[in-house]
Amino acid sequence: MLEYVKETRKAVRRAMADLEKQGWYTGNPSKPGIWCCGSCSWGNIPEDADNAVFYHEQTEDNFKRWGRVWLAHRGDTPALVDALHKQNILVEWNGRDTNTVHVLGLMKHLDYGQDKLADREEW
Repeated sequence: MLEYVKETRKAVRRAMADLEKQGWYTGNPSKPGIWCCGSCSWGNIPEDADNAVFYHEQTEDNFKRWGRVWLAHRGDTPALVDALHKQNILVEWNGRDTNTVHVLGLMKHLDYGQDKLADREEW
C-alpha cells in the first residue's frame, strides 16, 4: 500500500475516533459486525444512533488502492465534514444529507505545485 494511502486511512480513522468521542456511531470493515455492503452496514447501526458514519468492504479496495473512500452517514453531516477537515482531509460533498461524503485524500498530498507558480518571473 502506498504511503500516502496509509496516511489518509489513518487520518480517516482519527476523524472517526473523534466523532465517536462526540457520541457518533462509526463503522468500517475492521469493526466487528457485518460491514460487507451499504444495506448490511445500515442494518448494523443501532436505530437510536442519531449520528452515524461508515464505509464497508465494497469500498475498501478503492480505499486501499487510491486513498479515496465514500462515507455513508446520517445526522449532523457538517460536523462530519468538520472532523475530516480537522485531520487535513480534503472531501467532496454536495450538501445533501442523502449523498455520501467523498474522501479525496490529505491536503498535503494534493499539492500540484501551485505555490511554485507565483515564484516564476515569466508568469
